[in-house]
Amino acid sequence: LAAYNTSKSLSFSDGTRKMEFVGTKMEITDGSNKLAVESDATNPSIELTNGSNVMKVNKTEASLVVGTNSLKFVTGNKLKVKYDKYNLDISKDKASYSDGTYSVNLGGDQLLKLNDKTKTFLVNNDQSVEFNEGTNTKIKLSKTELDFKYDKYLAAYNTSKSLSFSDGTRK
Repeated sequence: LAAYNTSKSLSFSDGTRKMEFVGTKMEITDGSNKLAVESDATNPSIELTNGSNVMKVNKTEASLVVGTNSLKFVTGNKLKVKYDKYNLDISKDKASYSDGTYSVNLGGDQLLKLNDKTKTFLVNNDQSVEFNEGTNTKIKLSKTELDFKYDKYLAAYNTSKSLSFSDGTRK
């Protein structure tokens, strides 16, 4: 079966396979397999599909997706990898990794951030170091102060030699 219509599309089909030309796009389909080529001047692309597996290349991305796993190179020199529960994201000025339980972040809002579901260790851009466990425990050391929190107890010491303490009811 061949068809041409007023929208300037042309298609051929033998009942199983299909080839279509629509505007700047050409697509060949055979069941769940597909080859698509877009020759648009602003965003040319090519895409190969085999069921849930996709390889795609265009001006903003080169990617390979196999089921739920993926490898992507995207605009701005970014690399994104997803494999099962593992995620890796790398760009010019930061990187992150997570596996659902643990995560590591380099760059961005902090120089370094390590955490699991309850604990966090930070090295901040202001050169302070911080440890948190849940909402009950916090230790922070910076150039100007040392802060400590455990449950309802708070203590702080700073470079002006000021010391403070609170048990949650008294200061």
